[in-house]
Amino acid sequence: MPAVELRPLHYNLADSMNYCYNLVGSQSTILIIETDRTGFQLILKKGKKIMSDQTSKNLKEAFAGESQANRTYLAFAMKAEEEGFSNLARLFRAVAESETIHALNHLKALDGIGSSLENVESALKGETDEFTGMYPMFIDQAKRDANNDAFKSFFWAQEAERVHAELYQKAADSIKQGKDVALGELYVCEVCGNTVEGTPPDKCPICGEPGEKYSLRR
Repeated sequence: MPAVELRPLHYNLADSMNYCYNLVGSQSTILIIETDRTGFQLILKKGKKIMSDQTSKNLKEAFAGESQANRTYLAFAMKAEEEGFSNLARLFRAVAESETIHALNHLKALDGIGSSLENVESALKGETDEFTGMYPMFIDQAKRDANNDAFKSFFWAQEAERVHAELYQKAADSIKQGKDVALGELYVCEVCGNTVEGTPPDKCPICGEPGEKYSLRR
């Protein structure tokens, strides 16, 4: 019998579930769900994963939700600090870190992390799609709505994504040759997110804020 991987999962089940077997199979993988009143265990034969379209969709939605929660809670933490609630800020930051762990687990389950070349090419495509397609459409709608806050947020992001794509292209070219990308120090504008390599400008070319708004990122 092939080697099996035992993964205990701790869900509470209703008493009426008691004990049963469910068998889902393919040519290379068999998943046995063994249940009782205390929970269930998954026994997965090593091989191809079982991934239905619905589970893939669920993982993607969960990944997006957990990622959004992380950023939202960090913003809430900053507000709590401003208002003098340091313990609430700590709570928000702790839960934000937990949400990051959840998001990474979901991404791994989706096989969403490839080789470094695959990852940087994926990042390049994502940034390019944003500044060539998504943000121009969003900017047009914000103009029609006369919503200056949305317009400004979308425009800043669009221009920063353009810079990100250039940096990712530089990285991809190096990785294809089997070499790490040569980069100077990286600075990020704390207002618009513009990212620059080397000495930051005296004035941000995207949002117009002074160079003091740029911080070094390692």
